[in-house]
Amino acid sequence: MKYSHPLSMEETFLKHRDLTFMLCHLGDPWVMDTAALLEKNPNLYTDLSGWIVGDAAKVERLLQEQTYTDHFRRAIVFAEKYDRLVFGTDWPLVQLEPYIQFVKHLIPEAHWEDVFYNNALRVFPKLAQMME
Repeated sequence: MKYSHPLSMEETFLKHRDLTFMLCHLGDPWVMDTAALLEKNPNLYTDLSGWIVGDAAKVERLLQEQTYTDHFRRAIVFAEKYDRLVFGTDWPLVQLEPYIQFVKHLIPEAHWEDVFYNNALRVFPKLAQMME
């Protein structure tokens, strides 16, 4: 884990402002560090994948665990960069529909269209071209 800390990439984000970077899993377990990086680096996006491995029952159980959901919510609210959060799942490690509900629980509804759709098109412009 020594080389997987999000802060190890900060110099790269700064040096290559012309590139877009995707930091996976909101940098979990270092979500607050990732939130700080998002705040300072407009070329950085993060996905919201890989937080749960399990079935719908596990997702439902974790939705009820405030300490678990607060771990992610705190970083998301701190960063306030809903325009650079991208939905992801790590499927098939978690079922798609329950994980969508989990992420919806953390993201204000006003930002769902960006998180679940628009932001991915900004990060991956070839997707937008394919959809034209």
